[in-house]
Amino acid sequence: MGQASDSIKRAAGDAAQSGFEAAKDETMSAADAAANSVADSHLDEHASRMMRNMADTLKEAADDAVTAAFNPSPNPNT
Repeated sequence: MGQASDSIKRAAGDAAQSGFEAAKDETMSAADAAANSVADSHLDEHASRMMRNMADTLKEAADDAVTAAFNPSPNPNT
């Protein structure tokens, strides 16, 4: 029963990681598409810079979420 349980846990972990990675990829793709859309609309430089900053922040947040999901803090109070 131990090996079967370990195999199931490993498969579930792999599936979850794959799902998180897919969500991260989609988030980054959406951020890039939004940034490109703003760039193509010929808004002023300030609006374009704000959009790029937002897209970068969104990408960092997606990356942090995936990292936190699979590398939780050893200190539960952080």
